[in-house]
Amino acid sequence: MLLDYFTNLAGGMFWIVVPLVLIVGLALLTYGGDWLADGAASMADHFKVEPIVIGITVVSTATSAPELLTCLIAALGGNGDSLVVGNIVGSNLCNIALIMGIAAMICPIVERERYVYWEIPWLIIASGVFAWFCFGDLTRNEGFILLVMMVVYMVITLRIEPFFKHFLAPIYLKLGLLKGDHSVKMVEADDAPDDIEHRPINTSLMLVIGGGVALFLGANFLVDSAQAISLKLNINQGFVGLTVVAIGTSLPELAASVGAARKGHTAIIAGNIFGSNLFNMLFVGGITAVASPVSWDVNLKIELLLMMAVTCMLLFAFRKGPGVDRHMGKGIGFLFILVYIGIMVWSGMNLESAPQ
Repeated sequence: MLLDYFTNLAGGMFWIVVPLVLIVGLALLTYGGDWLADGAASMADHFKVEPIVIGITVVSTATSAPELLTCLIAALGGNGDSLVVGNIVGSNLCNIALIMGIAAMICPIVERERYVYWEIPWLIIASGVFAWFCFGDLTRNEGFILLVMMVVYMVITLRIEPFFKHFLAPIYLKLGLLKGDHSVKMVEADDAPDDIEHRPINTSLMLVIGGGVALFLGANFLVDSAQAISLKLNINQGFVGLTVVAIGTSLPELAASVGAARKGHTAIIAGNIFGSNLFNMLFVGGITAVASPVSWDVNLKIELLLMMAVTCMLLFAFRKGPGVDRHMGKGIGFLFILVYIGIMVWSGMNLESAPQ
């Protein structure tokens, strides 16, 4: 409805109304994601859930809600397939290369063994499966497979210690990635983050509901205004999804990660980014495909491969520092940011004038 209204606006009025609606949409996504993340984290703290699990499950799900609503609205609109794939790929690139890089420059992200033995490998596998499915139309059946992968990840994450001991550890031993006498800590007893405010359960629930409403409105405003601008300027929608929409829907992750970095809660940062990227590909991509199969946009082929490459970089991101644990520090964080800028510049040169 908004898109039809925008396309009928005269030249001068168009450039006043549409950019203003886009900014309002970004603001609603930012504040809505913040409210939703705060409410969800507070509820998790109320039920005494481990902090890293809060980051991987609750906070990442809350901060990824903008991507879910944006993709669903674009796909169900019938003309936003490029925007869907571009948003997921762009959000994942933004989360790892830009947001994790910025957070690492504020506070070194300390490595945990579970990242190397569970989160990062599963993230690489999920990226490969998602990219494979996207090299062609993303069908309903493939959407169901992605959703099953998300459910499996969530179930195992909540029971990671016994799963690792009885299933993953023997595999890593056979591959030579673990020594015979190994002691891997998949669960660490952390104190609850002190930046999570202890709210009554009713207040937390209201924050979740209010954040959800703000995200719904913001996603509508952002998608319709971004599509209107891309049509007006004849810009490829995949590029719009990869840049403006992806960065806009990643603002909740940025706010949550920067806030956690300033407090030194690196488990929340890594959990949020890893969980958000998995949520984007497996749940957002899966539920969108089930609701409305997504057509393949060949213009985004290289970006999908770059998303996989950046994800694989996580295996080499955590370095051993003098007298400290392995961590992703300022140098690697700055490198990740440069990689993100390079990808966006390259994509801008190749996608901006590509056929729609």
